[in-house]
Amino acid sequence: MFKSAKEMTGLSIEAVDGAIGRVEQFLFDDRNWAVRYLVIDIGLILIGRRVLLSPASFEAVLEGAIRVKNSREQVRTSPEIDTARPLSSQKEVQLHDYYSWPYYWDYPINVNSLGGLLYPEHASPYASFEERRSIDAIKKDERMESQTRESHLRETKEIRGYHIQALDEQIGHVDDYILDINKWVIRYFVVETRNFLPGKKVLIAPQWIKGIDWGEAVVYADVLQEEIRNSPLFDTTKPLTREFEEKLYKYYNRNGYWEREKE
Repeated sequence: MFKSAKEMTGLSIEAVDGAIGRVEQFLFDDRNWAVRYLVIDIGLILIGRRVLLSPASFEAVLEGAIRVKNSREQVRTSPEIDTARPLSSQKEVQLHDYYSWPYYWDYPINVNSLGGLLYPEHASPYASFEERRSIDAIKKDERMESQTRESHLRETKEIRGYHIQALDEQIGHVDDYILDINKWVIRYFVVETRNFLPGKKVLIAPQWIKGIDWGEAVVYADVLQEEIRNSPLFDTTKPLTREFEEKLYKYYNRNGYWEREKE
């Protein structure tokens, strides 16, 4: 199932004993596009307070709400998180221990926080990483591992508005994201191409991105400007279908991620 980040922003978070807050934005892993946390504004009970919830807490995503497995009190008394600053690995360990969430960093890079495959044969589109230690080695030294690894968490709000740099020239900017809420991964960037087609939007998959310049606010796409400009137009008022995905991947002459999952 697909939902846009804009569509999910503002959704009510329903604890087992009542509403607790609303979705403000998402934190994703810049190595594999996995959505690690949702930033939740719990102003319903504590004005100005924000907390993080992992997809591991979710019971169901409904039309106007996300139902979680936790109580209002458990969410309210969760570890303090300063969402204005980068989330440290120590804070992540504390948070996961509090909720008994699995450590996503124990998994291989191509799976999500729940152990689901994200992108078959995934390789980071803009960075190389050292070989991960085995799961057994990680479990022998979880605390040291969590303290020394660097954070790769990014805010969806941070990249919204970044310019798209094709192989030859710039074209448009990041307007939104399409999330796969079964796997909790970013499947596409929604690109506003108003430079050429006012009000028209297209999709670019993370696999077609070469890199991101966080300082210059630029997303580098591994396709030509002309390809983006002539790619299938995405109607944001309609649900994303597999039919449209197949059309998109065929246009870019790429293999669909769903085909690899079948093997």
